[in-house]
Amino acid sequence: MQTGPQHNVAFSVMSINFSGASLGHQLGGERLHNKRYSVMNHSTVIFDPYAAADLRNMVQTIVCNHNIAITGQAEWYPVAFFLKDENGEVLGGLLGDIWAAWSHVRTLAMAAPARGHGFGKELMKRAELYAVEHGCTDAFLDTFSFQARPFYEKLGYRVFGTLKNHPAGHQHYFMTKQL
Repeated sequence: MQTGPQHNVAFSVMSINFSGASLGHQLGGERLHNKRYSVMNHSTVIFDPYAAADLRNMVQTIVCNHNIAITGQAEWYPVAFFLKDENGEVLGGLLGDIWAAWSHVRTLAMAAPARGHGFGKELMKRAELYAVEHGCTDAFLDTFSFQARPFYEKLGYRVFGTLKNHPAGHQHYFMTKQL
């Protein structure tokens, strides 16, 4: 058993071995056109829910490189706005990214004492302005029925999809807005 950093949750490391597999796409940013990339005969799949950010970034880079190769859309920008108190303590923030003229709000969170004071609206306003400055024409996000759907609707977002009973007894909404 291992314990993840800053967590008290124990988990088992699980692995699955493969032999003779091959990949025909891109790895680590290297383009492999019309080649087969042979994976070592004894490759192993490792379960590591607390993997370091650099390892997670490697996996994301594979997807990003594929997306860029297919679409030709190479401009990507991270989005990160934070609300801090006078001591520099983070009270909330907005995280997301910009790619292919779309802004994706991945997370908007506010600590309880900061809620109801307009900070969420201000973070969204600043993120949308940043998105427009970087060529975005649209934005999207997701929220749950027990979170902030009415808040986003007041900002002009509309539901374009619903995953029912996720989690049980609730809905998961996917929302968009033209900027």
